[in-house]
Amino acid sequence: MTKRLLTAMVGIPLILLIVWVGEPWVFTLFVTTVAILGSLELTNIFYARGLQPQRWLMLLWVAALVVGPQLGEQIPLFVMTAGIYFSLIVLLFSSSHNDIFTRWGTTCGGALYLGWTLSHAPMLLSLDQGREWVGLWIFATFATDTGAFVVGKVLGTHPMAPTISPKKTWEGVFGGVLMAGVAGYVAQPLFPTLTAVETALLGAVLAIIGTMGDLMLSALKRDLGLKDWSAMLP
Repeated sequence: MTKRLLTAMVGIPLILLIVWVGEPWVFTLFVTTVAILGSLELTNIFYARGLQPQRWLMLLWVAALVVGPQLGEQIPLFVMTAGIYFSLIVLLFSSSHNDIFTRWGTTCGGALYLGWTLSHAPMLLSLDQGREWVGLWIFATFATDTGAFVVGKVLGTHPMAPTISPKKTWEGVFGGVLMAGVAGYVAQPLFPTLTAVETALLGAVLAIIGTMGDLMLSALKRDLGLKDWSAMLP
């Protein structure tokens, strides 16, 4: 967690600089690059565990999912549907028909998890006050991690999910949600149409969603026998 916080302290200013100073296409390019690097790491993990997703198809699919929303409203649905069917068609004409369902499933799961979810970052930036919304999302995420780490370290005694993430405690979760709520409250001046209570609630909701996502990743990590997801970043 300490390494993760240090990474965030370096990464967050970089992302905010890209969001506030750069053009929207620069942010889209940045997110696409992150998604492709994530796909490379994920496929390496799959192959190391005996799974064989379609590596290059998955990389192209992830990139298309992230860029697609910038090309038109209907493009993401087309890219998603085409990728699901095309990945299966490619397997049908491959030299080996062993484990087709597993290979297809890991390709689809990896591409949709990384590409579809990350595609929402550029879409968020394209909204009215998009820079502010992205800023709130980033600050709430950082506040959640910081609050969960500090409160969990000092007061954590009740494990939240001991079989999935032994170090995660209910006290830490509460600390993360509270800190994200405070971050939302402080960010209210950026959103003149919302009250401080509403922005605080948004921060708390983002913390809850992020915590559940983190727990799901921990479950997948444990299932794959991993200590860390990324070899590039802590």
